[in-house]
Amino acid sequence: MDATRYAFITEWVDTVASQVRKYTVCFYPVDNTVEMIDNKQKKLLLRRSTVPNKLSEFFIGGAVTIYGRQLKIIDYADDFTRNQLGNKLERTLLMVKPDAVSKLSDILMAVGDTSKLEVVALRMTELSSGDARELGCDVGSGKVVAVEIVGANAVSEVQNLCGPVDSSQARSSAPGSLRARFGTDASSNAVHASESETNAAHELQFFFESRKGTTCALMSNDSTLCIVKPSLFARSAASLGDVIAELSSNGYAVTGLNSRILNRSDAQEFLEVYKGVVQEYLSMVDELTSGPCVALEVTAAGARDNFRALCGPSDPAIAKQLRPDTMRAKFGVDKVRNAIHCTDLPEDIPLELEYFFQILA
Repeated sequence: MDATRYAFITEWVDTVASQVRKYTVCFYPVDNTVEMIDNKQKKLLLRRSTVPNKLSEFFIGGAVTIYGRQLKIIDYADDFTRNQLGNKLERTLLMVKPDAVSKLSDILMAVGDTSKLEVVALRMTELSSGDARELGCDVGSGKVVAVEIVGANAVSEVQNLCGPVDSSQARSSAPGSLRARFGTDASSNAVHASESETNAAHELQFFFESRKGTTCALMSNDSTLCIVKPSLFARSAASLGDVIAELSSNGYAVTGLNSRILNRSDAQEFLEVYKGVVQEYLSMVDELTSGPCVALEVTAAGARDNFRALCGPSDPAIAKQLRPDTMRAKFGVDKVRNAIHCTDLPEDIPLELEYFFQILA
């Protein structure tokens, strides 16, 4: 058996004790297991256990959720890990420009088809002309989707995926590229990609740190909440693209989008209505904290009354029998990993939208 082990130094904010605790997390790709060591007490905290995480989630500055604890990765724990991963995994930004936001599902599917790349975070936001100047790229103003991507040589891989800056040139020299497929010219060219690791760090900080509180959700009477659960998002970016395509084909527009890694207290608070009501409550909390989830605000006439019908029964096995055209029938695995969360009661929709797009921000 391959005994390759990667080790990372992580931090966890213990809100009860008001302390920051450090752990060494060891990840074994061969069987997707981890073990955790308490660095202060020098003792094993978690024996080797199976987790849903992937190696691509373990990068400096990123965060992983392991058994309800959100751990920020601050360093490599040994030279082997540093040598193996330090020069390989890169973070970069792919920005979907205003002229191509309607093609978001196709763009995510294209990223998902590239085996070297993993989408780890997304955020839809509104850019002003001043924001565009600060970024220093030709984007214009309007609604954009920022996508954080991690992978081996991610900066150059994403640039290759985008193709030449001028879309007309891209159609000649790289007809399968994103700019060839979805762009018009050198300005309205669908996407922007970071030019270097330095630029990527600046652009990711702009979208995912300094603009952390920014939201462009409509919060209208025709909007409702759709959460793509971690187990579905973890499959690939293409899975999220499939969901968005399904929404679009049924008349729903994505008017807000934000990925989040929920800690256990946030997930328990959000799912509290199910506590003592459904047997799967604790498993639902585990699922929602097992990795990034993606909150989508979807908008259509009558969405608050009709969206649950598109999601289907909570148990995908029942959905496959009774409602095979629903999203849970198509994307769900079981009653907990059922792909999509939707609000049960129309009167709770404003509260759930506010929770994900305002309170957590």
